[in-house]
Amino acid sequence: MPFHQSGEVSFDLRAFKAGVPRGSVLGPILYLLFTADLPTSESLTTGTYANDTAILAAHSDQKITSIILQTNLNDISNWLKKWRIKANETKSVKFHKQIT
Repeated sequence: MPFHQSGEVSFDLRAFKAGVPRGSVLGPILYLLFTADLPTSESLTTGTYANDTAILAAHSDQKITSIILQTNLNDISNWLKKWRIKANETKSVKFHKQIT
C-alpha cells in the first residue's frame, strides 16, 4: 500500500530496525536530541558518553538507594516503551559499592 505518490513514483511504507549508521557524523547529535527527554531525578546523577548512559545514586541507607534507582529504572522502562526502543540487556549491569 503506497503512502505517497508523485506522478508515476510511489513510496511504500516500510519498517526499519535501527537508525543511524555507526561512525556517522550526525549520530552523536541525533542521539543527544533523541534522548534529551530521558527521565531523570534530582536524587541521582545521569551520565552519558557516546551512546552509553550511566545512572548513579548514593545514600547512606542502601534500601533508599535501591528505591531511588528502581523508581528511575521504571520511568526509563516506560520511556523506552513509549519510543519503541529496546535496551541491550547484555550491556546493562548493576554495580553496587558500599562506602565504609
